[in-house]
Amino acid sequence: MQKARPAVNAVAYSPDGSHLVCGTALGALHVWHFDSDSEGEGEGGVLPPTRTTEVQAHTVGCAVYALAFAETSAGLLLLSGADEEICGWRWADVLAAGGPVCPSPVLRLENPRTALRRGALGQLSETSALGVDAAAGTLYSAAGNGDAYAWDLSTQKRVATFAGVGEPLHTLALCATRRTLVTGGEDGAVRLWDVRTAQCGHVVTPATLADTNATAGGGGGGVGGWCGSVAVDDSETWLVAGWGDAFLCSLDLNTRACVACMPTAAAPTAAAFEPGSDYHIISIGAESGLYHWTLTGELETRGTCSSSSALGLAIGKTANGTTPIAVGGAAGTVDIFTDTSHRAFTLCL
Repeated sequence: MQKARPAVNAVAYSPDGSHLVCGTALGALHVWHFDSDSEGEGEGGVLPPTRTTEVQAHTVGCAVYALAFAETSAGLLLLSGADEEICGWRWADVLAAGGPVCPSPVLRLENPRTALRRGALGQLSETSALGVDAAAGTLYSAAGNGDAYAWDLSTQKRVATFAGVGEPLHTLALCATRRTLVTGGEDGAVRLWDVRTAQCGHVVTPATLADTNATAGGGGGGVGGWCGSVAVDDSETWLVAGWGDAFLCSLDLNTRACVACMPTAAAPTAAAFEPGSDYHIISIGAESGLYHWTLTGELETRGTCSSSSALGLAIGKTANGTTPIAVGGAAGTVDIFTDTSHRAFTLCL
């Protein structure tokens, strides 16, 4: 019997688009390389990438939930948010490692623990999402204890806490120009925080959008269920959020008004604005679909993923201008879409 492959919870493209990184439920990182010399010959202008590196980045069983890249004084870092820690490695060291032994991290952060009786400390909480403000040298993270944090990448110190309501956070997005952090979590609330004061200035829930017919019925986290995904466009004008009762809403960040409601077949797990377009949205969820929407709610295409539940989403850009979409899934596969209607390749761990 074939051994089950670990789920791919997180995917990310390197800044130059030449590599794809996948983080698994067992704490491993897999790196795939797109050969720019062969572009234009494969489907959609992209040939299947080659796996170059597989390293055990975290303790076996310490799942990776989020990946990001950050340019620092130490060079380009690959950041990994996992069950017990956030680690950062020099990207050049990861590429040189090959595997299976992971290079030593140059950054390691732990979320604060709850103080218990007699000096004891509570369990470490997982990191579910990461965001980087490159200009400020700040890393933002969402934690399972309900709080979000800001970290100074140069000193590796926590510089701000965005105190939640005790329910786990699942997602975040950063509006660097607006100085706003957007978080979503188990309680169903999307919170907009001022990163200068770490204070919440606005809360959006499906119930608050009822007058725009954006609600769905019942479920965990109140009306609409939990919030599992948020994304902001490059102009920081539009926000899209997905709730557990199987729908997304697009909102105007200036007025906080709902633009459209987009029903899905299952709870959305990730969403992103299509690069180069502030008016098109790509989303995945606890199902096998890759959705392509307009901001105003029209479904343009729905592709089919190889996993019954899609977990990680990343959009890259290759040297020839192609924007491959990577979708990690529960089946231990990564689907590459060169257009949103069908997948071009499936990578297996």
